Amino acid sequence: MRGISIILLVILGLGVAPSANAAQASDIEWVVQNPFRFYKKSKSFQLHENAYKAVRGAPGSPVPNNIIQLVERCLNDPASTGFSVNAACADLSPGLSPEEKRKGWAARTLDDVCYKNRKYPTKCTREQNNRMEEEDYILPQSHTIEIGLSANVPAEEKNGSCEWQWSERADPSKQTTRIIPCNERTMIEKVPFALNRAASGIAVTVKLASGRVISEPAVVVDDRLVISLGDSFSSGEGNPDVPVQFSARYSLEYNRQRQPPVVSSLRKAVPPSKTVAEKNGSYSYFLPRREIKSDGAPNRPDQEEPEFANQFWDKSAKWLSVDCHRSQYGYPVRVALQLAIEDRHRAITFAHLGCSGAEVTDGLLAKMDAREGRSSESGVSAQLAQLTDLLCREDVPKSEREPFMLPVFEPGKTNSSPQPFKFNSCKGKLKRPIDVMMLSIGGNDVGFSALGANVILNSLEDIAWVARFVDKQKRFGPNVADAYLNVLDQRIQALKVALEEDFAVPPSKVIHTSYEPIQYDETGRLCGSDPQLGLDVQDEFSFHVDKLDETAKFLGRLLDRLQCMTNKAKAVDSGIHCPNAMKTGEGTKFTLVVDHQAEFLKRGICARSPADGGVPMQMPKPRRDNGLFQPYNPTEFHPYASRTRLFRSANDAFLTANFHLNGHGLLDQPLIDDKLQPAFAALYSGAIHPTAQAHATVADFVFREASRVLKENP
Repeated sequence: MRGISIILLVILGLGVAPSANAAQASDIEWVVQNPFRFYKKSKSFQLHENAYKAVRGAPGSPVPNNIIQLVERCLNDPASTGFSVNAACADLSPGLSPEEKRKGWAARTLDDVCYKNRKYPTKCTREQNNRMEEEDYILPQSHTIEIGLSANVPAEEKNGSCEWQWSERADPSKQTTRIIPCNERTMIEKVPFALNRAASGIAVTVKLASGRVISEPAVVVDDRLVISLGDSFSSGEGNPDVPVQFSARYSLEYNRQRQPPVVSSLRKAVPPSKTVAEKNGSYSYFLPRREIKSDGAPNRPDQEEPEFANQFWDKSAKWLSVDCHRSQYGYPVRVALQLAIEDRHRAITFAHLGCSGAEVTDGLLAKMDAREGRSSESGVSAQLAQLTDLLCREDVPKSEREPFMLPVFEPGKTNSSPQPFKFNSCKGKLKRPIDVMMLSIGGNDVGFSALGANVILNSLEDIAWVARFVDKQKRFGPNVADAYLNVLDQRIQALKVALEEDFAVPPSKVIHTSYEPIQYDETGRLCGSDPQLGLDVQDEFSFHVDKLDETAKFLGRLLDRLQCMTNKAKAVDSGIHCPNAMKTGEGTKFTLVVDHQAEFLKRGICARSPADGGVPMQMPKPRRDNGLFQPYNPTEFHPYASRTRLFRSANDAFLTANFHLNGHGLLDQPLIDDKLQPAFAALYSGAIHPTAQAHATVADFVFREASRVLKENP
């Protein structure tokens, strides 16, 4: 009878219990090798896991609620004040130069990602047991695991050799035997993976030198598909994977007069030219310049020469996706990474499609303009269209879905008209189901960028000459944004329908992250007591407290409305007034993450450290008498250091991403030192966006929800 029972277990794919001495599963330990499938090589994942081990505390102790923030600090600023595990974190980056440390951890992993030519590949060549092997990126056929005896096995039983044996659960006839020292671990390659758990994994037995047999009938990798959609608050805008490196000696004059004058469509929009102003002995329009390879050489090209331009553009910030200003610092990447670290029996298949400037309409449902890069002419495909291409089965034809008729506004106007939005779909016939969907959307639909510029620019005239040529929208205040807000529910409802009908994602798997308050200083008051704090990169920039107050009140209305659209009854119970008739009805029933907002109440864009009085927030400029930068050298600015403020100021953005216009069809002759370039290098480099430190903060809260979703949907 016992033999018949064993045969039945084999047929059912449940493994074999080879002897009465079979021990608890905890006698065998195993982990997935290279489990974050976005990275090609194990070393990139290991960098994060090592930081996690350095900061989490003793094994078995509760994991800190701010674990992702601690990991971020460990990797990018271990020497910061009050960080108790400095020594352990410093050991994670041996031999790195100060400049390599300044660039941040993402610079070390950017070349190791499964993302190329502006898309996620159908197949990616990834490391498996020290070999690079091509595998299907979305639906892997197998994984590699590392397996060995746990500490529960007495030391005396680990003397000598152990005989390991494993067989595929779906086909027990496929069996492998390996003999190794009992105190060593071994790699098992090609552990089968299938969406049907019963057909996935292997059954393992190990015979100790003592003759005792230990078994684990189900070594099954839990591979989960995690997708992220959204806007700049998810893409990582303001936090390039490789920030700009500045010269320690040379500045760039952004107010040079040309002879003969250069005529361009951009210059026609410039306000009357100003002479170079002097402030406190510095040149107002002399600003830090990117370091070029010829710096220090006798034949260093002048900024007028073509070779200077070639070297200048070659030193641009580098992004995971330059089209979208998407980086590894975006909170969805950090959440997905932590999901892989949290459970080492788990692998995470991940695709982040968030794009700076995205709306539900232009961005998720329809093509949008690229932030920069070669695709600026062709644009960026709709995120849902990209998701269709990535996930739909090859044997299922794609067809144009029935369009959503959604309200669209003329720039700066309050009257809307319905327009159709559609994309190709395979109606939920996917290679595999989506396990977690992260979402950040709605801000651009109501004009976030317009509101932000309205706060820091003096007048609509000042606004127009910056904005007109990049985002094709006039800047406006809350009175216009309120009209946009009143139809946001129609757009969010359309997105809910698309996720359910076209991608089979139930609301319970969607984690929608609300926005963080931006406007508070270190005391919890509105920014503006020092009008140019963090904004002196451009003379026209300054905080206008009255506009900021209006915008802060509008932001409150937006955050309330997001709660109404998510769960109306819950919002009303908490004292929020919700409109009677919304297209979302009683709510999308997404999980809306709002608890993180409290972390930002005294850490807004103008929040200063009590120790420095805001000096590091000033823009370094060269002195007239000696050319030396003051109040600090730009090479001393560390983009990913820990700071009180959790948002990029205009100065921060200039010193981190340093976006400059390079054609885009806007200039007859694009000029690196055009007077408008500092404004673009601030506003379109991520000003008023979360820092990497802030993204880690958001990630801690989103991670807890994502972990819960996976546990509730095994």
